[in-house]
Amino acid sequence: MKLYKLLICPLILAVSLSIGCNKENVTQSEVTTNETVDCSFASPETGAPLNLIARSSSLNHVELTWSLARVTSSYKIYRNDVLIGSTQDDSYFDYYDFSPETKYTYYVFVEATSKKSRLITLTTHAGYLSETTPQDNYTLTLDADCWLSLGITKDVNLDLSNYSALEIYNSSGSTKIYSTSGPSIGNTIGGGGGLNIKAGTYIIRLNRTAGKGNFNLKCYTIGTIYSGDTEPNDTKENSILVQTNTIVNGHIGFNGETPNSPDLVDFFRIDIPSSKNYAFTINKSSEVNFNQEMDLGVSILKNDGLTPVTEFNTIGTNNITKQISLTTGTYYIKVTRGFAWGGYQFKMCSGD
Repeated sequence: MKLYKLLICPLILAVSLSIGCNKENVTQSEVTTNETVDCSFASPETGAPLNLIARSSSLNHVELTWSLARVTSSYKIYRNDVLIGSTQDDSYFDYYDFSPETKYTYYVFVEATSKKSRLITLTTHAGYLSETTPQDNYTLTLDADCWLSLGITKDVNLDLSNYSALEIYNSSGSTKIYSTSGPSIGNTIGGGGGLNIKAGTYIIRLNRTAGKGNFNLKCYTIGTIYSGDTEPNDTKENSILVQTNTIVNGHIGFNGETPNSPDLVDFFRIDIPSSKNYAFTINKSSEVNFNQEMDLGVSILKNDGLTPVTEFNTIGTNNITKQISLTTGTYYIKVTRGFAWGGYQFKMCSGD
């Protein structure tokens, strides 16, 4: 008789910053303009089913839940890009015999808007630990920035209670990113904390504490509907050149191959061709990730990359537009993570 338990890694890294994102410390130094420039554009989340998560109470069962889009429509459910069912409700049960070492992807598609949800992946890895095989290494490749949770089911005689029973290393295995003890109680995948992590290849290592037995590892990820930016771009020197009247995508708050190293700042560079009134709009993800909703600070900086033209934040809103007057020259757009993680889009509009 096997005892199945689950581990959810409690590692959402939430760092509040005071740079342009602390409500008490916001400075407003923008130039007041009389002319209003239209800079509206639709978020990629508009019309999409949001907050998709998956839960599992057994090795062959997944429950998907999401927030209904603001339209009356049928929702189509896809596994590995194959339609497996449809519903008009906000949940779906998938009974399937998951094979080890195989990646399964899920998303929900709204017929009325032709929009799909964020992507969820589920990968399982089976192994055996004993005195002669005290360690197991599993290589996990993440195709996109995501939230990662690791769930373990195991035999009752296998002890994984040491703090370093489960570890995450970088692709070479030289740097430990995270470690924790093995399964305690609970059977819900995606119901607790996790590790917000960048795309890449990582090594998942399980270390036996005592005893012996089989285990099953579930690697569960949640993506974001927003596309990402090219890293690194966290300084003026490695900023990304963007154009006026063009939508720019970005991700922020995801950890890399060193411990406790979330992407806190994104720098962009823009050349303003003529002196006149402009508008700057930023949309951020409205999806809530386990009671964590992202906030951003935004700074439009002069050519030195330090002096602000205007600074503001997204506290209390998912979309904000600022009217600003700019002269010909180069400016920097600095996006700062205030809380949580996710995606965003912005656009500098000239009114032309």
